[in-house]
Amino acid sequence: MTSTFTEEEEVFRCCLDVSQIRRDATSKYGSLVDLSMLITGMNRYHSFLAVSFICMNNPGILRKLMSVKFPGSQTYTPVADVATMVEVLNLLPGCVGKQTRQQMALDMCRLFAGNESTMTME
Repeated sequence: MTSTFTEEEEVFRCCLDVSQIRRDATSKYGSLVDLSMLITGMNRYHSFLAVSFICMNNPGILRKLMSVKFPGSQTYTPVADVATMVEVLNLLPGCVGKQTRQQMALDMCRLFAGNESTMTME
């Protein structure tokens, strides 16, 4: 099967590891800040600002979020279910192409569903 990604997208996509996204043990929701860091390459603070901007401009997303304090963290982190994470993924700034975003959304859904066998990460 031939890749439909440009060489630059392929290199960037291979660096994306959705298992780096922290998940709340109780709700199984994932960190939107971690998602933003993974996609944009920004630090935690700027990723939080990007997520905040998205939430302020999309009240529907804001209503679906929870705040969780992860172990070892001093602050609360916005978390969401995988469907909301996919919505946010498509609104984040960054150089990730459309196909890469779609593949990452699929990988994230599989990971959060507990099926890592069909993920495309290397």
